[in-house]
Amino acid sequence: MKHDSFQIPQPSKIRVASITPFWRINEFLAIIKNFFIKNGTKLQQEISKELKDIHNIPFEYCYFFDSGRSAIYFSLISLGLKKGDKVIIPSFTCRALLFALFEAGVEPIFGDIDEDYNLDLKSLVFECDLKDVKAIIIPNMFGKMNCEYELLKKLKTKGIIVIEDNATSFGTSYDSEILSDALIYSFNLGKMINGSGGGLVYMRHNVSLDEFNEFKSQKRSKVVLRFLRELVSLRFRKQTSVIISFFRRRINMQKSLDDYYSFKDKVSNETQKYFKCKKISFLSLILICSQIKDYERIRLSYNKLFNKYNSKLGLKSKFKKNEVPNYFLIEINKKIDRYELGSYLSNYGIETYWSYYPIHRIKIYEDILRINKLDTTNKKWSNFLYLPFNLFISEENIDFVCEKYKEYIESYEESK
Repeated sequence: MKHDSFQIPQPSKIRVASITPFWRINEFLAIIKNFFIKNGTKLQQEISKELKDIHNIPFEYCYFFDSGRSAIYFSLISLGLKKGDKVIIPSFTCRALLFALFEAGVEPIFGDIDEDYNLDLKSLVFECDLKDVKAIIIPNMFGKMNCEYELLKKLKTKGIIVIEDNATSFGTSYDSEILSDALIYSFNLGKMINGSGGGLVYMRHNVSLDEFNEFKSQKRSKVVLRFLRELVSLRFRKQTSVIISFFRRRINMQKSLDDYYSFKDKVSNETQKYFKCKKISFLSLILICSQIKDYERIRLSYNKLFNKYNSKLGLKSKFKKNEVPNYFLIEINKKIDRYELGSYLSNYGIETYWSYYPIHRIKIYEDILRINKLDTTNKKWSNFLYLPFNLFISEENIDFVCEKYKEYIESYEESK
């Protein structure tokens, strides 16, 4: 098995966890305080207003769903995309985006990424034939905004619908006119602001939800069970790391990520539809609203952690003033095997990972059209690693992570 074919081994005992939900005592108190009020509409209005202010969004209409992919599906249908319409997305993105396209019946086309892991708009505008393309979905990755005004303007003059996916760029605000037709946000676990699932979309125009017959409420029992499972498995990662490690080892028996995702998605597609578009749960609304009210403190904490990492590792930030880092992603020397690096850190209880195995590399999706050769995607996807980055990490934790990271790099260089 090639080292980059699957995830890095889970530490047998976690000392520094990569991902935890934000949920502190404040969130649990908010649940108790609001649980019997049951005014979801009021919470949605509060969240929508706060998010508009944080991100500098002038759109008037906002719709909430159980997930980011449901929000993407809703935006595709609401913006008039028809079955068979061609929609460009990056191959380097969450597969949930692809599932939303399948559910909407549109035809995905893979585009390449740029050096910031964002969809390469420049190559699309100047090098690609877009005459049959109806829409483009632009994920703004890791807090970096990909909204070059002149390039988006050229896309809009071609009549192309533009949807922005800000699932990994919470807090990054718009500093110029918004040309996109829809803006997506996600509140799933691992995000800066998270509920027990959730997503929303800002639209320019009002949309009647009556057209979405499948738009139903989630079962309360399932919502509560999912919340409890996520609370135990992520909030208490250190305490449950031995159990998690056992199940991870079973999963790692798969031959490769290609085999794993091919099998997983094929079974899912054969047994059920990709998903049903459902309403966001009241529980998630409470969690999200509580965190957003504390957003300024959260933002400052993330920036402090980010700057601490950069200082310890001698790196320079590539972020602009209006951009907020949602992850700490480190690019690795091509000669260094990130699997070996991650395994070394894992031995010291440091949990690291990487995400977004390029979809075009998964066998069951290899026939999806590509608008270019995806050279940058093939080059960069295996060249980064997430270091632990969340609000439960102390500066002492970062000192320890950086110490072990530099220790590995030095030992590698000495061996050569």
